[in-house]
Amino acid sequence: MMTVLTVLGCSRPARFSRSSGIVNVPDAGKPIDICAGLDPEACGLKGVQLSDDLRTEIDSLPILHAACARHDGRSCSNLGTEFSSSMNPTIRDSKRAVSAYSDGCKLGYLTACCHAGNLLENGTGVDKDFVLAASFYKRGCDPEDGVFICCIGLANLYSTGGPGLAKDRKLRNNYYQRAKLLGYSAHMEDD
Repeated sequence: MMTVLTVLGCSRPARFSRSSGIVNVPDAGKPIDICAGLDPEACGLKGVQLSDDLRTEIDSLPILHAACARHDGRSCSNLGTEFSSSMNPTIRDSKRAVSAYSDGCKLGYLTACCHAGNLLENGTGVDKDFVLAASFYKRGCDPEDGVFICCIGLANLYSTGGPGLAKDRKLRNNYYQRAKLLGYSAHMEDD
């Protein structure tokens, strides 16, 4: 019989104790807080450290999820990166990546907006959705402390247009200029 632990909404088999071979079973009425004593950012950093090693990458997911649930936008983005870029095919899940990036974006971690927009623009494991991609790029580009890569993504979408999003040269040029104001220094062709 295998015991399953529920950790902040994530279920996983209980681990065997190395010394006794007995399953460590906590009080069944209390969920384990895997980040107890850590602030959300420190919890997320713990998850990132685990994600850097293929042997412990799977163990990083509940930790990143816990930090994201504690409103750490960077951890949500890192969770999205795990789902979108993992070398482990059992972890890769583009729909979950977009969801995690979306959570990070809503929490104000603007780079997550760019990642979500990119997956939706390119249809990487999800249906292409230019309108939704544009909305993510816009959320990441428009704030005063926006991210220029979101502006470039948005400008490129308006350069080509697509289903539900009309080609618009004026908006394209505006977002190229916005990218320059945010620090993008490569040459861009304006009309």
